[in-house]
Amino acid sequence: MTTVTGADWSAWQASWDRQQEWYLPDREERFRVMLDMVGALVGPAPRVLDLACGTGSITARLFERFPEAVSTGVDLDPALLAIAEGTFTGCTWNPSRPSTVRSRNSSATAVCS
Repeated sequence: MTTVTGADWSAWQASWDRQQEWYLPDREERFRVMLDMVGALVGPAPRVLDLACGTGSITARLFERFPEAVSTGVDLDPALLAIAEGTFTGCTWNPSRPSTVRSRNSSATAVCS
């Protein structure tokens, strides 16, 4: 995947998150509970498969909470994946259907969406 250099990806990421808050006012609470469960079940260094990852909103919270985490994001939307790829380094971003990645990511210790 190729991402445009020089774009303000952090601004795009923040804009997406603000827009999504209108649809899910309790979105941050959902992320918190999701990551509480990941931490309780997997520990402080999860390998997460982020299905329908969009711009990487779950991955952002994952890395804030678990600096040793590894994230693989999967989404069909190339524009959203471009924002994710431009915002986060050290991740794998996969432009495919979530149903096709299970066998390729068998090392994941948690799946979030």
